Amino acid sequence: MNSDHIDNILRLTSNYSVWLPFLAGAYTLGKGSLHHKITPIFILIVLSFISDVISIFLAETYGNNMPWFHGYQILEGGLLAYYFTNLFERRRIWKVTSILFLTFLLINSLFLGSFFEFNTRGTSVSAIFFIALCLFFYYKTYSDEENLFIERNEHFWIVTGILIYYSGSFFTFLSYETFKTWMFHNMANTIKNIFLFIGFFFCIKR
Repeated sequence: MNSDHIDNILRLTSNYSVWLPFLAGAYTLGKGSLHHKITPIFILIVLSFISDVISIFLAETYGNNMPWFHGYQILEGGLLAYYFTNLFERRRIWKVTSILFLTFLLINSLFLGSFFEFNTRGTSVSAIFFIALCLFFYYKTYSDEENLFIERNEHFWIVTGILIYYSGSFFTFLSYETFKTWMFHNMANTIKNIFLFIGFFFCIKR
């Protein structure tokens, strides 16, 4: 089995794994258990479906889907930033931090790089930003000592999935222009979707 075949399997697994959190999220929504703090994550999952369709269409029609990739990155960053803002106290500080982060992504896409090339700088900064927010969530959770059974908390699984995704994808984002592979990203994305599925499951259990 050559590397191209493995890469293709990982890509397909990554693409289809999004059905796990999507179906769990849709079921949670139908049961009335999708509370407002989890809603941005479900919207992001739906958006990822739409993004895949748009990306494939642009790639096949115009041979370049990078402009959409830049736009999706900002939408994704905004939804995740909103999700974390709702988790933390002193929300005004986190709102300002998120606005500065999204402003950087916009400026980077429009002025610091090409809108038609892979956004290495923006994706790498996004990874660092959200890894830091995930670690702060763990710090806050354990320092508050409010949840003795953290493994039953939906946010623990969702944040862990986000952390795995950005940690595993960071190397891909940083080195894509050199190695041109999404292997690590696809593996991390599959694991993330499994963790999001578990997170929605605990929403239903509430």
